[in-house]
This record gives sequence, C-alpha cells and structure tokens, in this order.
Amino acid sequence: MVALTGNLGSGKTTFVQGMACVFGIKRVISPTFIIAKIYKISFAGYERFIHMDFYRMGDLETAKDDPIMNEFLENISDTRNIIVIEWADKISKLIPGDATWIDFDNLDQSKRRIKMV
Repeated sequence: MVALTGNLGSGKTTFVQGMACVFGIKRVISPTFIIAKIYKISFAGYERFIHMDFYRMGDLETAKDDPIMNEFLENISDTRNIIVIEWADKISKLIPGDATWIDFDNLDQSKRRIKMV
C-alpha cells in the first residue's frame, strides 16, 4: 500500500499515473467522485491495481458505513492488490503500519518536493 498526502495540485495523481504505467495501465483519472477505481493487472503475482482518492471524504466516523469503505477494508489485506491512496491522511487510522507514506509539497509553480515519511 502506498499512502499519498499533500496539497491540491501537488502531483499526487501524476505520481499515480506514472506508477500505473509500470503495470501497463495507460489511462488513469483520479477517482475523486467515485472514490475507487480498480484495474486488472498481471505483474509479479499482483492481480489488481486499486487507485483510491479520499479528497471528498468527510469525517471517518460517518464514512464507516459507506460501501466503498467496506470494499477498502476487504482489499487491504489481499496481498494480490497494489493499493495507492490519495489524501490518505483523511483515513490514516485505517492505513496499515507497513504502508509506504509519500508526501507531496508545492514549492512554487513548477517545483515540487516529494518525500517518503
């Protein structure tokens, strides 16, 4: 699991697009309004690339009954999935301890700082 944080427009979706390209996924659009997009892949034992975006997520307590959250909770333990989450800080309590966290920061109009945290 890769958990992405950072301001709006800091490069999270662009990063996911580059990552997806490695797995042969040609077109990735941020699932801001649908929350999750699942792509079938076949790569080193992985079967699904799951791109999630929690930008529109309210508080975690009210989201617990959402079917998307239930699907997320089912998918996080499946080792055949690669899961990349934008705005992961909104659901940080649900992110496993072994997830890779990456923070994106706008330095100016054309420069970003990307760091693992």
